[in-house]
Amino acid sequence: MATFCGKKLGNESLGIFLFYSYLLLSALYVRLKRSKRCRRYAVRPINRLRKEKGLFDNLIQSMLQQDHEYFFKYTRMTPMQFHNLLQLVQARLQKNKTKNPLPPAHRLIITSQ
Repeated sequence: MATFCGKKLGNESLGIFLFYSYLLLSALYVRLKRSKRCRRYAVRPINRLRKEKGLFDNLIQSMLQQDHEYFFKYTRMTPMQFHNLLQLVQARLQKNKTKNPLPPAHRLIITSQ
């Protein structure tokens, strides 16, 4: 026979005790999972400047348009191969616009590195 707080529990009482303990722990688990993290920023300041100072929008775009040899050294594919691959996977790399997601071409460059 099990005891709880000095009281002896029968099989039925033990079952009820375990059931309520399980319910309490389950409710606590759900509550902890739902609690949100406290964030300082919605988007970090460095990421807000991605369009003006980012690698993709500056270096990669200029390599795609002007320096095909360096683009090949950087990605191991020609610009034509990159565009063909992008056409194949673009729908899967596209994200819903909740904030300002990376474009599929940018995500493909990151993946290919």
